[in-house]
Amino acid sequence: MITLVFLLSNVGATPEAYDSVSDVARVFASILKDHLQGDDPKKVAERAIDGMLKGLDPWSRRISSVKSRVSGQSFVCLIDRGILRLTIKRFNGDGRGWLKACPGLDKGLPVLIDLRDNPGGEVADALGLADLFVANKDLLVEERRSGKPIRHRSNERLVRHASLAIMVNQKTGSAAELIAAALQQSANATILGAPTMGKTTVQTAVYLSTGEIVLVTTGKLGLPSGQIIEEKGLQPNHALPASPSAFACGQAGRRWTTRGCEPPSK
Repeated sequence: MITLVFLLSNVGATPEAYDSVSDVARVFASILKDHLQGDDPKKVAERAIDGMLKGLDPWSRRISSVKSRVSGQSFVCLIDRGILRLTIKRFNGDGRGWLKACPGLDKGLPVLIDLRDNPGGEVADALGLADLFVANKDLLVEERRSGKPIRHRSNERLVRHASLAIMVNQKTGSAAELIAAALQQSANATILGAPTMGKTTVQTAVYLSTGEIVLVTTGKLGLPSGQIIEEKGLQPNHALPASPSAFACGQAGRRWTTRGCEPPSK
C-alpha cells in the first residue's frame, strides 16, 4: 500500500490528487483484505504492483536487486595493443572519478568504449565519463514532471586522446545510449554497431521489503539538439567492423599491424 501511495502521489499535490490516492488506497485495502486469506501475501503484492505499473509506461517495472543482476565490477579498462579499451556493463557508480579508475584515458591513445548490452544506470556516472571528452557544452536535458528542464553541462576538462569510437547494440539503453549520442554530437565520436534500445526515461527506485526494486518513471532525458532517441534509438555511423580495434586505430590516423596500433611516424 505504501508503494501504491508513493506512485500516485507523484501526480501532484492538488486536493483532487490526494482524493484520488485516498480512493484507490481504500479500494486496494478492501481487495487485499478479502483476498489475503489462504493466499501468499507476497504473490498478492506482486500482482497488485505489476498491475499498477502496467498502466504507467513501458519502462516502469519490478526487478530484482541491481547488485544481484550485475555481478562483479561494472567496467573493465585496459590498454590492448595500443588501443585504450573501456568496456562498461552498467553505469552503477563504480566509475566515478573515471581518470582515477581508468588512467589510460589520458595517454593520447585511440579510445574504444564498449557499451553493448549496457542498459544504462546512474546518469551522473555516465555524465562523468562524457565530461572528459566535451568541454563547456550542454550534454543532456532532463525534463521532470514538474519544474523547469535541467541542463547537464560538461566541465572544462579534456583528456588527451587520439580518437573516440563507441560500440552499441539493441540492448544499449537509457543513460548509455544517451551518452553515446551526446558524444557523437559534441565530441565527434564514431558510433559502431546496431541501433540502440530507444529508452530515454529517468526512473526513481522504490525498494520493497522483499529485496526487489520498483522502477518508476519520473522524467525523461533528451539531447540539446532535440534529436529524438525515444523508441527510435541511436543510429550508428557504421556497422560493427570485423576488427573494432583496427577501425579505432585507423580513425586516429595510425597504422594497424600485427603488433597492434603503430603510433604516427615522426
